[in-house]
Amino acid sequence: MGREESEVSLWIKYTIFAFNFIFWIIGCVLFGVGLYAEFNKGWENIKETFSTDPAIILLIVGALIFIIGFCGCLGALRENKILLQIFVWSIAVIFLLEIITAVLAFVFRNELTSAVEKYVNNAIERYRRDSDLRNVIDSIQEYFECCGGVDQNDWDLNEYFNCSSPSPEACGVPSSCCMTKDERINSQCGYDVRRLKANNELDNAHVWSRGCFDAIVEWAKTNLILIASIALSIAVLQIFAIGCGCSLVNSIKRQEEAYY
Repeated sequence: MGREESEVSLWIKYTIFAFNFIFWIIGCVLFGVGLYAEFNKGWENIKETFSTDPAIILLIVGALIFIIGFCGCLGALRENKILLQIFVWSIAVIFLLEIITAVLAFVFRNELTSAVEKYVNNAIERYRRDSDLRNVIDSIQEYFECCGGVDQNDWDLNEYFNCSSPSPEACGVPSSCCMTKDERINSQCGYDVRRLKANNELDNAHVWSRGCFDAIVEWAKTNLILIASIALSIAVLQIFAIGCGCSLVNSIKRQEEAYY
């Protein structure tokens, strides 16, 4: 049987190739950004910061996407069954883990809340020691207009913002908790704010009072349709990728059987 009579669908083949090429590029970018950030900070405290370091998360996610995208991309282009099967099984396992995670998160939501609070508290403790983590926390507090995890007092966990600290920021909060967006005005607006609030000397008008947990939950409820649409789109995309991958593998098998 000649190559022109191949049962392999070119449409499926190049759809998988294009799909994975895009994700392969995304994986390269994420991995590169994570690697650059980690090199800038140094690798000395990697064991201590592994679970809360945004750069490490980028490295892991980027490497995973790179490997899966590479297998799918090259597997489709070269019609390699092994690489395509690695791609299909990887997507299937990720999809299954997403479902299991969602179910477990619902069933053990109280335990999950406690785990998230512990994670956030660890991040707050390292706020000044990790520039990447600091940027993430500041971005969250500014976007969701909140301060701390449960409330402002979570910042007492940080050695610089603790009320017993000799730091000028003692008993305060980061400037990202401030309502004003003008850096020239709010650079020190969080100083001593919790002590003043405790002494009823401040009405808290210029600093966000709600914690980020409540702010994020409120945002999620408001944008529930958007979140559900994104989750459904991702699920459909994964199922589509699995279906196309399986179809291409089966086509390659039929082609090989026809040759022999």
